[in-house]
Amino acid sequence: MTQHTPGPWTVDVEDECRVIDVQDCTVARTDYVEIEEERDWQVANAALIAAAPAMLEALLDITRWVDPDLD
Repeated sequence: MTQHTPGPWTVDVEDECRVIDVQDCTVARTDYVEIEEERDWQVANAALIAAAPAMLEALLDITRWVDPDLD
């Protein structure tokens, strides 16, 4: 399996549809739309994507706690 870009990831303060890594490289971006309701969804999606590395680490911590032999 290919490795993902290491976290942390954040939402770019200048472009809230762009998710970046610590080197300011784009990890992902959601569509920019003019419709306000859909724009809110895209911003929320970017925040969810940005949280992915932290969520993965939390999942791995839970997995290790449940079964330490899985590491």
